Amino acid sequence: MKKICFRFDVDTYLCASKGVPNLIKLSNQYGVNFTFFYSMGRAVHLPSIFKSRKNKKRKPCADKFSNLYKLGWGGYIKTVFLNPFVGISYQDSIISAYKKGHEIGLHGGKNHGDWMRNAQSWKPENVKKEIEWGLSELHNIGINNVTSFSSPGWNAPPELNNILLRNGFRFLADIHGHSMEEIFSYKNNRGDLLNQVPTNLLGEPGGVGYIEHMRSKQMSDRQIIEKFRHDLNKINKLAVIYDHPYYSGIKELPLLKTMIHVAQSMEFHITTIRETI
Repeated sequence: MKKICFRFDVDTYLCASKGVPNLIKLSNQYGVNFTFFYSMGRAVHLPSIFKSRKNKKRKPCADKFSNLYKLGWGGYIKTVFLNPFVGISYQDSIISAYKKGHEIGLHGGKNHGDWMRNAQSWKPENVKKEIEWGLSELHNIGINNVTSFSSPGWNAPPELNNILLRNGFRFLADIHGHSMEEIFSYKNNRGDLLNQVPTNLLGEPGGVGYIEHMRSKQMSDRQIIEKFRHDLNKINKLAVIYDHPYYSGIKELPLLKTMIHVAQSMEFHITTIRETI
C-alpha cells in the first residue's frame, strides 16, 4: 500500500494559534492524522536577520511568498518585534493535536531563526542543550513519547544523529528531494536506529512549502491539483508533503480538502511519519 504523510512545521505563533486548530478540524472530517513538528522556542533571531541583510550575495532559495504576505501586518509585527514563544505560548494546540492522535515532533530548540542560520557552527554540547530544552518543554505539558525531529531550515548540525538517539528520537526528517522515497537508517555504536525519512513533495530548490511554492507561481487550484496528481503518479511507495500551518492551514484549507480526496482516490493511505516505519 502506498502512503502519504502531511507534514507541517509549526514555527510561528500564527501556525500554533490558528493554523494547527484549523488543520485538526480538517483531519477530524476525514479521520486522518498529520505530523506536526513543533518549535517550542521563539521564531525570530534578530541578529541573524540584520546580518543576512548586509550580505549582498544572499539570494532567495526558491519561489515563495514574503513573510509579510503570509502573516499580514499584525502578524508580522507580532512575530518580528514581540517574538513570542511558539509552542510554549500555545500549549493547548499541542495537547489537542496529541489527544487526537496526531504525531508531535520537535522542531529545533530555543530559537528557530538562530538554528536555521547558525546551527552548523554550534558545538555538539550546544546542540544537545537546545534539543533537551525543547524536549523538557514538551514533557512539561504531558507530551512524553516524542520520537521525531526536524531541523529548522533543513540545517542539521554536526553530531545531530547521535545526540537525537541519546535523547530517545527514532525518526528524523531533514532531507528533501523530488525523487527521494527511500528511508535511510543510521545506527550508533549501541545499535540504536535513527530513521531518516525524506520529504519529496515540496518547492525546490531550497525546500519550501508545496502549496505555497505553486501559489507563488500564480497557479490556480486546478493547476495545483493536476500537478499533485502528476507528482503522486510518480510515487511508488511513500510521499511526504511539506507546508506550514500559517499558510496552508489558514489560506488554503479548501485546497487541502481536495488534496486529501485526491490522495485517497489514488489509493494512498494517509499516515504519520512515525507510522510509516
